Amino acid sequence: MKSSAVKSLLASLLITVASFPALADDPATEPTKQDPAPASTPPAPRKRPAQPNPANTPKPADQPAQQPASTPTPAPSPGKPAPSKPTPTKPTPAAPTPAPTPAPAAKPAKPAGPLPMVKKELVEPGPYLERSSPKDLIFKARVQIGGVSWTELIADPNGGPAKQIPRKEEISFDQAWIVYPLLKQTGTSRMPEDSWKGTFRIGDTRPNEEIQIMNGLHSGSRYAKMALGAGRAKTFTFEIEQRTTAYRVKYYDNEADQVAWPKGGWPAAAASCFSPQMYVDYWPDDTTGMAPATSASAVAAMVDGWLANANLASPRDASPNQIAKFIAGQVVRNFQVVNQVFISNRTSAVEGANVIPLTEVVRSGRGSAFDICNVLVACYRHVGLPARLVVGYQKEGSGKTFLTAKGASAQIRPYVEWCLFNEDFEATKASINWIPVDIINMRRSMPNPPGLDKPWRYFGSFDDTNECFPFAFHLHPPTSVRAYGSPGFWGWMLAPTQPLSAEQSLTFSVTSAPNIGGQPNRDSND
Repeated sequence: MKSSAVKSLLASLLITVASFPALADDPATEPTKQDPAPASTPPAPRKRPAQPNPANTPKPADQPAQQPASTPTPAPSPGKPAPSKPTPTKPTPAAPTPAPTPAPAAKPAKPAGPLPMVKKELVEPGPYLERSSPKDLIFKARVQIGGVSWTELIADPNGGPAKQIPRKEEISFDQAWIVYPLLKQTGTSRMPEDSWKGTFRIGDTRPNEEIQIMNGLHSGSRYAKMALGAGRAKTFTFEIEQRTTAYRVKYYDNEADQVAWPKGGWPAAAASCFSPQMYVDYWPDDTTGMAPATSASAVAAMVDGWLANANLASPRDASPNQIAKFIAGQVVRNFQVVNQVFISNRTSAVEGANVIPLTEVVRSGRGSAFDICNVLVACYRHVGLPARLVVGYQKEGSGKTFLTAKGASAQIRPYVEWCLFNEDFEATKASINWIPVDIINMRRSMPNPPGLDKPWRYFGSFDDTNECFPFAFHLHPPTSVRAYGSPGFWGWMLAPTQPLSAEQSLTFSVTSAPNIGGQPNRDSND
């Protein structure tokens, strides 16, 4: 007989994304096409958002009252001078281009679409985020999937106590596909070519597998896809090892203020950020695969209220950099981080990310680190800034592999990157930088952010990201795969049928990679 715990497990969430491309077709998802932004007209000099009036600033319902110190209201400024100490390899950014005509706050600027077919050469990374102090890191992840476990009671024919016999269901398939994130580049890291390997075990046996790369997915993500033949077992294990070069980064905040909103559109990876994303725009549904998008209206009302209170009729009344900083400050002031980052399974191992629907996070002003980062991503996208969640794992001194949710939560590091795109970087070139914003550490170290004209810690500049391995842009892959219980960054598809329920556990570790020839791998752009 199965216990009540098993019945609960069988009713657990089955994560699936039915609307994304079929995995077996090895897709390269095209970003959603967007209409180009309206033609620009010469505007008045740019202004920074005014200091919000706390009495008028909308807060999520049931939000605990906070009393942040007032942020000084910066005077209107058309731009800032070039740095006194420019980096030789970083060209001086181009002068700002005129912004489009502002739209009413109730109708925020529509995100621009991909660049036209005839486009400039794209320089990535651009000059606004300087990389230094490279370190080679090795990230290891292990996903174990098993059939549902239960305890069967066997009656004693002699009238003695019933025996408890542990049981575990088998999982079988004719074909299987497993995917796991394999990020090529982030704002703070770059993966060398052919610097990863993956293995899969069916029980204790390693089958023949075929591994391919899926490029061009949502927000510039990349995934390894492993194809397998028939298999049958109670436990399956997938392991992947990746190597990347991680950097400290310095953000040229003053120069970034000079960059205007693009008139011709966003590059493809940035434009794809505006497509719906699980746990940001919608919550998974175990019947249809995806529930209707419900978070947009809640986020829109909140952000539009912030803009109105800052005397901004449109996000484009300020530079992208100023708007990004302003919104980060509002999230710091209005949201609290609660709950553990990971959820445990029945053995106290890491099952997956601890997330709740974004509408509930906005309503309560509370959530896990993943939830608060998802709020910031949604806010940035609402004002027309491409943004993506980044999940990193911080190097632990001993390189220990954490087996419990509590231990792993201490090392996981979710943050956000937004796209700073200068389409007029040079006559024949455009530049792109993904600017990191660690809203969680920002709130811990700077609960009352200073004026927008000052550099902010954890907004662009970091001195510890060369010990953080960014490994995912999504909590669940943006393709037609499934996972169980809680999102765990991976997914699989089985044929002919998918198990209705299973148990999953995750382990992670990050260590320093041995140097090659005494020197770490370095980015050719540095």
